[in-house]
Amino acid sequence: MNRRLLGLVLLLVGLYASASLAVTSNLINGRLQSGEGVSATPLKGVPVRLYFLTANAPQVVASAITDASGHFVLATPANPEQGSFYLDATLGNGVELTSLLGPDVPSASVVVNEKTSIASAYALAQFSRTGQIVGSPHQLSLASGMVRNLVDPFLGTTSTVLLNSPNGDQTASRATLNSLSNLLAWYVKNPARAGGLYVLTPNEAGEQPQNTPTALSNLARIPSTSVKSIFQLSQKAKVYRQRLNSSPDVWVLAVKIHNSGDPNRLIGGVGNIAFDQNGYAWVTNNVVQGTTLSSDFILLFKPDGSPSDGSNGYLPSPIQGGGILGQGFGITVDKNGKIWSGNFGWGGVNPSSTAPGSGSITQQTAGGVPLSVPSGYYGGTYRAQSLDTDSKNNLWIASYGNSSVCVFLGGDPKQSSCFQQPQDSNTFGLGVAQDDTVWIANTGSYSTQSSVAKFKLQGTAISQVFNVPIGQSLKGLSIDSQGNAWVASGSDNKVYALKPDGSLIGAFDGGGMSGPWSTTIDGEDNVWVANFGPFSGNFSNGRITKLSGASNPRYKPGTPLSPKTGYNLKSQGKEVLLANGEPLYGTGKGKCFCPLMRLTTVAIDQAGNLWALNNWKPSFAVDLAKNPGGDGIVIFVGLAPPRNRQ
Repeated sequence: MNRRLLGLVLLLVGLYASASLAVTSNLINGRLQSGEGVSATPLKGVPVRLYFLTANAPQVVASAITDASGHFVLATPANPEQGSFYLDATLGNGVELTSLLGPDVPSASVVVNEKTSIASAYALAQFSRTGQIVGSPHQLSLASGMVRNLVDPFLGTTSTVLLNSPNGDQTASRATLNSLSNLLAWYVKNPARAGGLYVLTPNEAGEQPQNTPTALSNLARIPSTSVKSIFQLSQKAKVYRQRLNSSPDVWVLAVKIHNSGDPNRLIGGVGNIAFDQNGYAWVTNNVVQGTTLSSDFILLFKPDGSPSDGSNGYLPSPIQGGGILGQGFGITVDKNGKIWSGNFGWGGVNPSSTAPGSGSITQQTAGGVPLSVPSGYYGGTYRAQSLDTDSKNNLWIASYGNSSVCVFLGGDPKQSSCFQQPQDSNTFGLGVAQDDTVWIANTGSYSTQSSVAKFKLQGTAISQVFNVPIGQSLKGLSIDSQGNAWVASGSDNKVYALKPDGSLIGAFDGGGMSGPWSTTIDGEDNVWVANFGPFSGNFSNGRITKLSGASNPRYKPGTPLSPKTGYNLKSQGKEVLLANGEPLYGTGKGKCFCPLMRLTTVAIDQAGNLWALNNWKPSFAVDLAKNPGGDGIVIFVGLAPPRNRQ
């Protein structure tokens, strides 16, 4: 063979090799096992499939059989479309071990075991109702971030997030994860008995699952299902230590966060939350922790709950400027991605002392740069509470301090219009319906009855459609897909639902409801209630209520879907600590064992995780005068359907 021909042959071989590597350039190395650490049992001879999850049906992109040590190697596409990688190992009778890896090929070898399976099933609970996992790339990416809050995918062990404060033994989440992992370990050892689990974990329609991932996702969405029976089954295996010692009220998995991003600016009374298109969470903060003084910052969290660190075009958390002062319940993201928030001003500084008729509105760019410099926008607002925007990007404001409804036309504070309600109406809740009409919840006072009112914009003027006296001390409201309003009435412990014409659907309680502060509508039109508790005493059992909405085909509107305990989060025996390591009330001032406290808001992110805001400490009377601000946010993994599934 002459040199020219040899060179051509070698070139062709090189091109062939390069082409082959282009198809399978990335490898996933892993180990399938039952248990964790040195005591884990490798699972040999088990088929493992690598799926690529997208908005369409899952695709199998590689498969392998585990060797004697449980090891497997899988080749991944070099240039996959947008989506997430997902490992699934089938042991028989629907018993499967899984791991949601996310959009990127892991940088190191992974472990697939019961713990990764539980975390994945919960994180994917809202996208696996049919037995197939389907979700947008963005949603699946957010879900994979929540998996890593629960487990370390490289070791198959509990994540550092769940091991440390404010989690650890300050909440029962680690023990719950271990108990659920033991539940699955029992069926890994005894696949033939898995039918017993399927009977206990039907979906919302009463249909039994056909495999363990679906069963566990059903449990994540309906955590009050067969609670005691599942606990008894979880006791059969003791593969994972530090498990629950007694049956929980509900099988929720939750991650608590309390890091603001600045050790000198602790979270103090988170009020309300808005998610932007990237899943970042913008959160108002009432006070300086440990005092009644107004705080001067807004909080910003990544989709996994960690504080923004200045990456991805966002400012680091916490963010100051633009008039931020003791922010309350008002926050929204407008049609252009800008952030609007209301400055209520709590203590230490009355906002009216900085400018006549103030209590301003702050505006920021999508990345957090203040636009409303130096002290915010006014336009007739005073101590603003709820905010929302309509289809024309008009910003609507519940101006609590002067009992007014205001609108910045086109989002321009210089083009403001206000409607003056009766004195002491105390305008609080606000929501824009799909037809751009605006619902208002008036808290009322000793002299003025609480009411729900509806408004519309006629040209540049606000006109009232109706005003319905109802309830006691109304706060937050939300509007479902049919245009019905669901409003929280704290002092009579009810949630009222009204039709678009203002007629009453009903007044509802139950499901753990106690001092409801606000409502949130999920992707199935059901209603979630943030419970503040009574305006007295020590409310040490924070909880969330779920009610059937007006569109639910299986229940009447307002039927409690949560148990009498509500959806809660218990302590595992350690007192609540702040981000600086100090006790919640300060050193020597009493201990708190309440990881979930008095809530003002629950909100659902794009992946179906429910964020619950600890606004106020458990003791109402003591904290009112001295130290009210709650300590952080509890994220319930996979609990609620997002409004937009895709």
